[in-house]
Formats: sequence, C-alpha cells, structure tokens
Amino acid sequence: MKEFEILEHTADIGIEAYGKTKREVFTNAAKGMFEIIAGETKNIKENFYDKIKLEADNLEGLLFAWLNELLYISETKLVILNKFKIKELSDFQIEAEVEGMDLLKRIYLYSV
Repeated sequence: MKEFEILEHTADIGIEAYGKTKREVFTNAAKGMFEIIAGETKNIKENFYDKIKLEADNLEGLLFAWLNELLYISETKLVILNKFKIKELSDFQIEAEVEGMDLLKRIYLYSV
C-alpha cells in the first residue's frame, strides 16, 4: 500500500495520504509534506528530537494543526523532519515524538 500521493496543480500542490489507521494517515501526511519540502528524507541522519502535543475541535482540524505544527518546527528550528512516532491519537488530540536533521548543525559540521 502506498503511503501518500503528491497531487500537483498549475498553481498549487497537495498530498493525499493513505493508511489503514488514523495514525498511519497522520504519519504519511507528514512524510508527504516533507518530501515536497526536502525531497527524499529516509536516509538523513537524525540529530534533532522534539515532542508535540496538540488539540483541536475535530479530526480534520487536528490533521491541519499537526501539519501546521510540523511546518512551524521545521521553519523556526531549521530542521527537516523524517520520523514521526505518534504516541496517542484521538479525534481531538495528538501526542507525538518527531526526529530529523538539524540543518544548522549539518552546515557547521561540514564547513569546519
């Protein structure tokens, strides 16, 4: 079963995420978003870790909040995320641990 599909349009891009469970859909949506942002992320070395806890009024809002938070973390902390471990997920709340590559550490290590 494929994890996600990238949907391209003239002025936009989207992700259609698949999964047998809500956890798989949330994880695969995150993977798809970061593939759009950074290309293939499976082989990056993780040197960044964070915990996320979010709430929303419904499942659709929670998915939006999840992706929005991942994008916020990526942009503000200059990281590319590639591992998403969802600890708890309901229609209104998500708790997860994420890992990825800190781009500043990578630039510093390779420019020394």
